[in-house]
Amino acid sequence: VLAIFFGVGTWIGINSLWIQLPLLVNVLPESWYLASYLVIIIQVANIAPILYTLIQKFCPIPDRFYIYLLLLVGVVAGILMSLYYDITAEVFGAERSVVFFAIVFGFALVGCTSSVLFMPYFGRFRDIYLATYLIGEGLSGLLPGILGLIQGVGGNAQCIESNSTDPDERKYIEYYPPPRFSTQAFFIIISSLSVAA
Repeated sequence: VLAIFFGVGTWIGINSLWIQLPLLVNVLPESWYLASYLVIIIQVANIAPILYTLIQKFCPIPDRFYIYLLLLVGVVAGILMSLYYDITAEVFGAERSVVFFAIVFGFALVGCTSSVLFMPYFGRFRDIYLATYLIGEGLSGLLPGILGLIQGVGGNAQCIESNSTDPDERKYIEYYPPPRFSTQAFFIIISSLSVAA
């Protein structure tokens, strides 16, 4: 069970972002460009496994310190995301989600580095632990997905009658019902799962 929770903490932050994307694009100034920014930030975070490999080659440090650090980064990123995801700053004359991007980078560091750090760590133990860790890694995508379905993210549009008296306007309009709970509540639940890891 502990190995499963350990695996859940790996990619849960990044997977949660993709689940919340339909809601985040309505709040953050990047709108639908947000997905492209997320991909770039996640790819830049791949520098962490390279740095880890170089540090281990020239100045070996026990893996447990890196593991504790990564898990701490994941928990802190989850808590910060639940509190500050919608704060923007003006950069080069336009509003940007600088805080959001920094937190996404923290989530991405955990995910990218866990792939090269956690599996060799579990390779030292019996095979059953690596298998259960991988189950947890799979759950890191399933749990946010189920939570997103419960939340009602990106639900189907409903046709409702328009109140317009103009005969040239459409008689029916699309209405998207609001989610059952906020993005902030979603990230609080996700950060709680990260703490459990």
